[in-house]
Amino acid sequence: MHGRTVVATIHQPSEAVFERFGKVILLESGRIAYYGPVAGLRDLVRSAGFLAAIRGDRVPLPELLLDVLEAPPEGGALEKHREQVEHLRSGGDELLRARSEAQSAYQSAIGPGEPRLRFFRQVGVILCRDALNLRRNKTLTAVRLLQTVLSALLIGWIFNQLPSNMAGIQSRVFGAFMLSFAQFLFASMGVVNTFPAERAVFLRETQDRWYHPAAFYLAKVLLDTCVQCIFPCFSTAIGYPLIGLNS
Repeated sequence: MHGRTVVATIHQPSEAVFERFGKVILLESGRIAYYGPVAGLRDLVRSAGFLAAIRGDRVPLPELLLDVLEAPPEGGALEKHREQVEHLRSGGDELLRARSEAQSAYQSAIGPGEPRLRFFRQVGVILCRDALNLRRNKTLTAVRLLQTVLSALLIGWIFNQLPSNMAGIQSRVFGAFMLSFAQFLFASMGVVNTFPAERAVFLRETQDRWYHPAAFYLAKVLLDTCVQCIFPCFSTAIGYPLIGLNS
């Protein structure tokens, strides 16, 4: 999950599940024994001097941690155990510090908050992806084309064979307005649902800085403008002679 922080409380997970965590907090007698990344934790436990870690290279890491964090009875072993836990805690702080410095160096190298591609390259990639999605969704295009043809035929039939006088001219102007309004209405119905339908994808990709939000909107506007110019051509070709605007 990118762009999200997931906090989970888990007891004795499998090693495969445990390795999927980025950071882990280990508790010993209610106190934090370790807070840091999972990577390198086994070596750190071994360097702290825990016998279970030295002898248990093949033991799964979650089971190993349960063994090393179990406090021994009162006595000299308890003091040694506390020293080893303190070494483990300081080692986690050092790992976190090193990881933070590496991330800061990476952010400095790529620039603060800059996307991976140039702006117009982002627009081109998003434009190609949206065009491919539009090509795959042939049903929506066919329905929109059918709506255009039927509305043009209906309006042309209503305003057909009008007289060539002032009243007829006014009716033809109203018929032309109806053709334009029908195309505006159909275009709005298709565009209104564009951004809500892709909201989840947009949020995930912008949080990962795949592209700038302006590139997404610009690509959408360019593609929708090109597509929406096709259907009025069919509507005009059908309704224009039926209404009698060419006479």
